[in-house]
Amino acid sequence: MKKIFTALLCISIPFILVSSNSIHTIPSRENKGNNGEWNREFGGKHADDLCDIQYTSDGCFILAGRTWSFGHGPDTCDTWFLKIDKNGNELVNKTFGGRGYDVAQSVVEAEDGYLIGGYTESLAADRGDFWLIKVDHEGDMLWNKTYDGRDLDNIHKVINTGDGYLMVGDIRFPGDDHDSNVWLVKVDWQGNEMWNRTFGGAYTDYGDDVLQTDDGYVISGMSYSYETNGGWDAWLIKVDENGVEQWNRTYGWGQFETRSFVARADDGYVLAGRTEYTPMGGQAFLIKVDERGHQQWSKAYGNGLEHVWDIDRVDGGYVLTGTQSVISVGGSDAWLVRVDEQGNELWTKKLGGSVREGADALVAVDGYYYVAAGKTYTEPFDRNAWILKCDDTPPPQLTITRPREQYLYLFDREILPTERTIIFGKITVEAQVSDESRIDSVAFYVTVESYEHRPRKVLIEPPYTWTWDEPVIVVWQPAEITVAGRYGGASGIAVDHVWPIWIYNFGI
Repeated sequence: MKKIFTALLCISIPFILVSSNSIHTIPSRENKGNNGEWNREFGGKHADDLCDIQYTSDGCFILAGRTWSFGHGPDTCDTWFLKIDKNGNELVNKTFGGRGYDVAQSVVEAEDGYLIGGYTESLAADRGDFWLIKVDHEGDMLWNKTYDGRDLDNIHKVINTGDGYLMVGDIRFPGDDHDSNVWLVKVDWQGNEMWNRTFGGAYTDYGDDVLQTDDGYVISGMSYSYETNGGWDAWLIKVDENGVEQWNRTYGWGQFETRSFVARADDGYVLAGRTEYTPMGGQAFLIKVDERGHQQWSKAYGNGLEHVWDIDRVDGGYVLTGTQSVISVGGSDAWLVRVDEQGNELWTKKLGGSVREGADALVAVDGYYYVAAGKTYTEPFDRNAWILKCDDTPPPQLTITRPREQYLYLFDREILPTERTIIFGKITVEAQVSDESRIDSVAFYVTVESYEHRPRKVLIEPPYTWTWDEPVIVVWQPAEITVAGRYGGASGIAVDHVWPIWIYNFGI
């Protein structure tokens, strides 16, 4: 019988048909428990992003990014600065920039206000310069300075060093948008340059993050000039208080380690980023090194399409944040991974709705994680900034129990194991959750030709069962069933999927 149905699968039916587009309206229901969590959206009619978030001494949060909705938008973007309270209420909203492309990548508390670091075309001597903007507590500009490296210069991180500010980023060579070096610039309280240092070789090298140590600084990034593991490698550079290099090392086990971010450990540092071309595809990584940069261990996380954009040290370990595109809702979700001091995963959370989400930065405060993220509604210019407050508890788990992968189903009956998941006729989808008391709703999604951002069915009480019975025949592109359980005030989702599915329902 197995051979017969395998043969049926190979019949060439020259079309993909989805004749019904039944969409279910989400019923209203009170959230079962926010546990102090919340999420807020900020922005206008166009694309708006937040790239960094920091906690301030007055118990609030400052954020920085870019906006096409305000300032000189929508034809260009301006630097965007926000301040919110602990409940996510807006306190300050300011834009800075001109007619060119101006963006903030980093923000830090200063001695009498805040310092925003980024990139400007509007005020640049050439194509783009490092840009610092000093604002007071109300967000009004006190001064701004540009720093010209070579041709195209971009800050990725700025920190308060106690005697001024230190910024790190990359500078690109004139006439070459591919090769770059790391650029480290130290300035005083008024933004006057004290010194600058360049690191890198003849190829592409990026500086992403910088951490102050007892005797200098540690810079993280990635390097193609000094790679030893194939392609780009993650990179650490240790310098003294004057920016003089003491050592630098590269790390990797795939062929392509992307942008990396650094945090302090008890006896060294941890380096977080993304690696490509592992047996699982691209995964998040965490590498522990000693004080001299010698690798002690490495860990990988995820299912194949994860990006890490920030790391913070917390009690008993670390938390990483970024984006996950595998087993997600809407194409991608914001993603948090909590690990212990040895890098062992304690829990993973996905946060999102039925559109594309991703997280860019986080800060841990009083047992909660405050995350700067984004939501994309339609490509490419309908995107809102999204800020979340998420607790430090493991999420509930959701599992699709029917259909099972690599089984044959005939008119909603499970027949036998096969090499593929094959369905003839209708199919009843069943899901179970580990803690029903935390689940607010369970939504069923179907992907055939393209992803549907609205669910086919939403249930607010168990049993979580839905029957898919619509005319559909897939030949060249398999279908996918995704089930998502929503919980908490930070838009938490517990997700499972079955893919690939070869389904033949003629609607008879």
